[in-house]
Amino acid sequence: MFGDGAGRPAGNVHATYTLLSGWAWDHAMAVNLAAPYALTVADFSAIRSDIPDAPPPPGGVAYSVDADTLEEATLSVAPFDEAHPIALRACGFSDWLLVHAAPVFANGWALLGELGKWVPVAEARFMGVEADAGGVRVSVAGAAGETVRVTFWDSGAARSVVVVCVLPASGAAVAAVPAGTCE
Repeated sequence: MFGDGAGRPAGNVHATYTLLSGWAWDHAMAVNLAAPYALTVADFSAIRSDIPDAPPPPGGVAYSVDADTLEEATLSVAPFDEAHPIALRACGFSDWLLVHAAPVFANGWALLGELGKWVPVAEARFMGVEADAGGVRVSVAGAAGETVRVTFWDSGAARSVVVVCVLPASGAAVAAVPAGTCE
């Protein structure tokens, strides 16, 4: 993703993004980094430079779980903005890194998505997101009877909240915080 040269990573850093309801979530994978690298808002801006009216990269939170296990218990969340880049450690092929950036809505909540997936906020799973002073509502889609664990971040309390949705016959539901419900 990022070319060779001064100021570039000494290894492979690949990135993509998810656009949902006018918001953007960024995802990066680092493999075989010979030296640490600070992944910045500008790095994520570069991958969307060819999209008309693309939302800016999130000033919000960076988050990750262990890339091998994708276990929710290993969740790590930190601020992410121009002053707080994502610190990627040196890594090899067997200890690669997977990190994400999410916007924090004006009400202090962030959608982190399905932490057990390599791309936790994907357009195939999440159909839309609404945020207002009362909270966040996320439209979830999938197979009838499927269990979907949707993780949110409450930046005011510095804690994650998981809403478990068992999708009805329609295959669609809405996960909401702070209520912690799925309807």
